[in-house]
Amino acid sequence: YGFENPVSRQIEASYQYLSGNIREKLRQAEENNENGEFDRNIKALQEVMPMEIPAHLIDFTLGSSWIAPKLYEDFVKERTGVDVRFTAVGGTWFMKEPYSTNYEKNRAMGVTSEMLGRTIMGHTLIEAAIQNRSITVSTTKKHYDGTTETITDKEATQACAAKIDEIRNGFTDWLNEQSPEFQKRLADMYNRKFNCFVRPTYDGSHQSFPGLDLKALEKKYGIKEVYQSQKDCVWMLKQNGGGICDHEVGTGKT
Repeated sequence: YGFENPVSRQIEASYQYLSGNIREKLRQAEENNENGEFDRNIKALQEVMPMEIPAHLIDFTLGSSWIAPKLYEDFVKERTGVDVRFTAVGGTWFMKEPYSTNYEKNRAMGVTSEMLGRTIMGHTLIEAAIQNRSITVSTTKKHYDGTTETITDKEATQACAAKIDEIRNGFTDWLNEQSPEFQKRLADMYNRKFNCFVRPTYDGSHQSFPGLDLKALEKKYGIKEVYQSQKDCVWMLKQNGGGICDHEVGTGKT
């Protein structure tokens, strides 16, 4: 049997309709269900829907491109006092900082190089953590003969690396400190984007194989009937015009 797609208004086989992005299909069915014509769709989609993953079981990695930029902006604001804006380009977040960043809170979070006489500010360290890159504290000195020399403050560079690791770990702690409502919204966003796909299932039980010599199979291998997994696999191959049968050894691929 099949289901009418609420958007295309075409009939789709159950294995097609009840697979893919189930959450999106459920949203479409609910939006077009004014007269209850898609009640059956909704019930079937809800039955195959992946179980919701709560926030405390999700690994929220600092720098993930799917997270809303405002969340990173709020994180920077709370940690440094600086109002910044983030833009994602090619999967990497870039910070647009305001003209003034010389706040006491921002400086206190930073790393100061006594050797070079400058401070790597807190918001810069956070940007590096979000971009998953390191910071080398160095300067280039030009000599009278025209040659140049790079001077690196190894101690400050190591301190930056330690601070970046601290920021990454602190991001998870900061998320856990937010309200239950905030964490629920974040988990909902994650589930909508990633925990929403279902692989199609193929039921080949209706097939018969009249040319198959079961007596010979039973005599040689002890196989009295075609396995359900084999029927399902054959049906999958027929529906897709080919495919890969990667069942485990001993389940009857040959």
